[in-house]
Amino acid sequence: MRVSELRSKLQLLSPVMNVNPAVYGGVSFQIKGKYVEASDGSVHARSELTQDTGVECGVSGLLIDRLMKNSAQEKEITFEVADSILKVIIGDTEAKFPTEPPRDFFPNPDELEWDTIPKGLFSALKLCFPTASIDPALGACVGAQLQEDKVSTTDRFQASYATLEGKMSREVIIPPRLAKTLIGFGEVLDRVYIEDNRIYFRSTSTGASVIGAVLIGKFPNVEAMVAGIEEWAPLTFPGNIEDVLRRHDAFLIETFAFHRSTEVLFTESIVKFRSKTPSGGELNDNVSWNPPEDLIGVEFNSPPGALAYILGHSGRVYYSVERNRMGLVSENFRHLLCLKKKG
Repeated sequence: MRVSELRSKLQLLSPVMNVNPAVYGGVSFQIKGKYVEASDGSVHARSELTQDTGVECGVSGLLIDRLMKNSAQEKEITFEVADSILKVIIGDTEAKFPTEPPRDFFPNPDELEWDTIPKGLFSALKLCFPTASIDPALGACVGAQLQEDKVSTTDRFQASYATLEGKMSREVIIPPRLAKTLIGFGEVLDRVYIEDNRIYFRSTSTGASVIGAVLIGKFPNVEAMVAGIEEWAPLTFPGNIEDVLRRHDAFLIETFAFHRSTEVLFTESIVKFRSKTPSGGELNDNVSWNPPEDLIGVEFNSPPGALAYILGHSGRVYYSVERNRMGLVSENFRHLLCLKKKG
């Protein structure tokens, strides 16, 4: 097995493994034969390697990750365990890490009654996730709601929902880290099982699995929020607007992804973009465009990377501006922004 393979698996597990540095000394990451697993205590994720490592142990995910990042990606990697010490050998490099006994996070899949995951679940999660709240103070608004035939998210300033090509067996609310982990695994997962307070995902072809707790509470009716807009008109943004938004997302790299925000203002002939970093940096872009009359003077803030993704994956877009809200819709997606008008 090459270093690059293990590093890619670490990146896949990172939403779970990197959440709490305080548990790196514990079993937040473990190697079990041909699987690597991570857990933050509420979300557990497992990915399958192409080769059996021959070891089973819990180890610091942070230290393993740093070693992988700073090693030649094409080199072979091997593992040995003796006297509670994991030896990692990469070419002429040998690293040693203290270990803990591995733990069993995943049940026997044959003991659960699995349903097929509705087609489009992971792409819907990816589209809606930018407007998911990660603020625990918002209670049931946190995370994403998996409904019978759609995915919904809201941070009370923006809202999104996307429809599925199939149906979930029941309605649940999942926390942000679970949603982000599922987006990373994507379509490789094809089965789901839901019990009272947990949800299980697995792959029938690779052995990958994700388990997480579900949230208890009442989620806002996102569909009703967006459905309140009655008239929609087609909208074609300038071709380079996605590149501009991605540039602003990269500029805000020092800001946690969920908190990045770019100000967007429509004028008679220009779309203005402005981003500010916590350290005082500022990026401004002007894109020539003649927007529809009812968009002139409209201003809003949005995570730039999220908006770029939404515009790039929504297909043909329609819009409406009503009651200080701007809605963007496409065939199977609805996105709502709160606006402020220039006086």
